[in-house]
Amino acid sequence: GIERMSHVVEQILLLNRTNPEQYQGKFKKIDTASLCQTVIGSLFPQIEAKKQDIELVGQGSTILGDEFSLGILLQNLISNASKYSPEGTLIRVSLKTLNNQVVIQVEDSGPGIDESEYHRVFERFYRIGGDRHTSNTPGCGLGLAISKHIAELHSAPLKLSRSEQLSGLSVELLLPQSQSSE
Repeated sequence: GIERMSHVVEQILLLNRTNPEQYQGKFKKIDTASLCQTVIGSLFPQIEAKKQDIELVGQGSTILGDEFSLGILLQNLISNASKYSPEGTLIRVSLKTLNNQVVIQVEDSGPGIDESEYHRVFERFYRIGGDRHTSNTPGCGLGLAISKHIAELHSAPLKLSRSEQLSGLSVELLLPQSQSSE
């Protein structure tokens, strides 16, 4: 109970730090490959504990954004992919550039989310199945709400779908490419 309450408080504080009225992060050039590598490295103990594999594929690009908040967004997506996927499965983080957008995609091998729930999972405190989530994975329903909020601050939609290759959830973050990237 204490760990869960600590997690809820931490998530609420993160949400408050990215509140537009409080948000004073100045956007700077960020290499998406380096950002993804850093986040994956920070989550590797969690992934390794479940005997999961994670791969980073594709070419990174330069974007303009707030590195701290984008790191939180990616941490939420990759952590969820690990939490909701069975032991010994694969998590894939893909980077690509398409039509002046940098796409960061996180795919997992978990049960996925029913398409009818795609919109609701971004609501604060909403969890599929409520507190009795079938995965028995602790959570408070704030991770995706925070992720969507950060994406909106970056004018970057988040798209959910079924992963064609891994059969779990696929989340795509579509960021505007930096005009001065090489």
